[in-house]
Amino acid sequence: MKQVEYISIGGYVFSLEDSASRAAKEYLDQLEAFYSRKESGAEVMEGIEERMAELLLLSPWSSSRWRTVFTAGMQIQRTMYTSGTEM
Repeated sequence: MKQVEYISIGGYVFSLEDSASRAAKEYLDQLEAFYSRKESGAEVMEGIEERMAELLLLSPWSSSRWRTVFTAGMQIQRTMYTSGTEM
């Protein structure tokens, strides 16, 4: 049986496989690190988390599929950051 972790996103608690939970936390931490330096960064992060929660609530996807989405998001963010592209 796969390990499950609970994670709070956008004010909702989700039960995700541990690998998906770690990927989501890492993704949100990276976004937080980026936006914390920006004016209105807290509001941007709130909006991102609310949208993530909305997608998770509406999605029939498995948590392993969400792990792939979060990992892809981290890769996109890293590429944008290293290329100097603003988010």
